[in-house]
Amino acid sequence: MKNISTCLLFIFCAHVFAHDQAEDYRFNPFQFKLPEYRFKADFEHIISTTQTPDSYKSVQFQSYRFLIPKTFTTRDEDLRTLSLRDGNGKGMFLITLERPDLLLCGKAKNEKDYCSVFDNRRDLLTKTFTLTPEDLTKQEYRDRGYSWIVFYKGVHFQYVSEIKMYARDGFFFFREDLKSNAPMKDIKVNVKISSPIDDQLLDVTFVVKDEKLIMDFIKSFQLIKP
Repeated sequence: MKNISTCLLFIFCAHVFAHDQAEDYRFNPFQFKLPEYRFKADFEHIISTTQTPDSYKSVQFQSYRFLIPKTFTTRDEDLRTLSLRDGNGKGMFLITLERPDLLLCGKAKNEKDYCSVFDNRRDLLTKTFTLTPEDLTKQEYRDRGYSWIVFYKGVHFQYVSEIKMYARDGFFFFREDLKSNAPMKDIKVNVKISSPIDDQLLDVTFVVKDEKLIMDFIKSFQLIKP
């Protein structure tokens, strides 16, 4: 019995050590031991929705318009945020217009600076969703800033199970499907929308992983024509 107990204790300690070591990789630069570093998505070009189905309605927020089911009857809005809730209590999503200074990047001081290897927030998101440790061996990604982008994937995608990218009519959509152990347990899918307007970025969170709702929203999201 003593030998069995000793063996179980050893296995438990080994598991804890391995878990702690794996988490250390997430915060120690350029070791790239976690699967999130190899998350990669390609842009899927999608076609806009041109008609409004009978069960849907058009909603306006800021300079944008999109389609949602008519069951979303509760609306809360302020200057930068729109919340829409299903009247049946089955779903909600939140749209936030991000502040332009949220990136916190000034002018790059040298070519190795993290902020020197992307031009805007769309470019940063694209590189975050596409670059992997294997790309860092290529000549065009030798600058240290690219290594930092790949490194931050370990933190950015820590609670993400899958990533996807969509492109349509000047919009770019960066989608993250969240794991069940994510801290914000109510959020199932997050979509960042890069708008054609001056590097404007919108953040959309869905509390229900309803594929039709998400894709209908993405396919119908558009600028309001003057």
